[in-house]
Amino acid sequence: MATIVALATNLWPEPVHRRRSRNRGLDKIGDYLRGYPGDTWQQRWEACGLNTRLLPAGDASPIGTTTARAEFAQGLEALFALRVIRPTLQAFRANKLMRYSHEFAQAEADPALDRFIEAVDETDAGDKFKRWAVFDVCTALTYQGIPFADLTPEAFMDYAVRTRETTGRNGEHLGKYVGHLAWQVMHGCGHFRASAPPTLRGALRAPQLTTTQMVDQYPVRTQPVRQLLIDYLDRRGAEIDYASLARQAHLLTKLFWLAIEQLNPEQTDLRISQELYARWRELITVCDDGSPRTDQATVLGAVRTMYFDINLWATHEPEKWAHWAAPCPVPRSDIRMLMNHRHRVRERTHATIRTLQPLLPALIDAFATRYEKWRTLLDAATDIDDQQQFTVGDRTYTRIYSREDRRLVAQGGAPRVRVHDHQAGKGIDVNRQEDAAFWGWAIVERGWCTSR
Repeated sequence: MATIVALATNLWPEPVHRRRSRNRGLDKIGDYLRGYPGDTWQQRWEACGLNTRLLPAGDASPIGTTTARAEFAQGLEALFALRVIRPTLQAFRANKLMRYSHEFAQAEADPALDRFIEAVDETDAGDKFKRWAVFDVCTALTYQGIPFADLTPEAFMDYAVRTRETTGRNGEHLGKYVGHLAWQVMHGCGHFRASAPPTLRGALRAPQLTTTQMVDQYPVRTQPVRQLLIDYLDRRGAEIDYASLARQAHLLTKLFWLAIEQLNPEQTDLRISQELYARWRELITVCDDGSPRTDQATVLGAVRTMYFDINLWATHEPEKWAHWAAPCPVPRSDIRMLMNHRHRVRERTHATIRTLQPLLPALIDAFATRYEKWRTLLDAATDIDDQQQFTVGDRTYTRIYSREDRRLVAQGGAPRVRVHDHQAGKGIDVNRQEDAAFWGWAIVERGWCTSR
């Protein structure tokens, strides 16, 4: 560990207080890892609780003070950045590594990575999104153990998808829906191949399925009927959009024919007996999870339309469709009954709206009052300096700057407005509260204007 400490000291000599804190953390994390089996730091890491239980580094501190926990985190941050330890993505994200991107980039000394960071800095995105873009790339390189040159679209996609799958929703979801700006910059500067989608959203979007793939999502046993469904969807595909076509495939293949095969494995054509239709009709009243099906009319309508289409096409192309022509088992009375039920549901919804609409002005007033409260506090606190007290109404606040706020002020920027509420005994991000209050008021106000 002494060699690693010396390397870290040489690589990150400033600021002095952080260097000393990091070095103490490296010694402590080294002592902690020596308590686990293995010949290398990586082997010991894989056996320790920080990795197996996905704990933050501070949990390894026997003291548990804020300072001790911070030192452990800084020591682990250095081990990651120096690639002494290669963590899993989950183990990496269990820690809040505040300066990781900066220290990782210095340790890599990779001109290509430096050019990417410069390209991110030149975008019009906000500072917060720029920091996340660099952090996304550094994180992907760390847990995958690759240099920037090997960060392909597929490798970065792995990071984006894994993060979405393993990270909970929080605040603005910046830590969950990651990678968008980083992807755009890497594509724009030519790091990704030209054939890659220009945006991460485009890369994440699943490609459209063919009609064969739509049908083959479900285990249809009767091959002639399988081919019929494919041919039918091919014909309908020229008339409707992709989403509607995919919906038709689901209704006809899964909810209709697959259910028919389950009820009567001997069924090989579209001539459905009334007894079989009645059993199928009862089956589709509930969903797979046991809840009542609310779109029965849609299912019946899709089946009825298919029968009518095939019967019509059979007169023009008998060689292809006549074999499948059959009486439609869905009576018009079933459709009419379900439509009447839908109308009654709509009537109840409208009645509820009429009941609640007189209360809407009071709701708007409440949202407007809330917005005015935070707007007033924001205006009052904006010109207050750090650690100064001020009063708004009957409440006393103290303006507080974070480390990032002080950095912004030193660079001539505008810090976020954060205050400490003395009565509530907690800190408040006034910018965020005011923004949320504004959009809440705007949504309710728009709803009121639309309903008038």
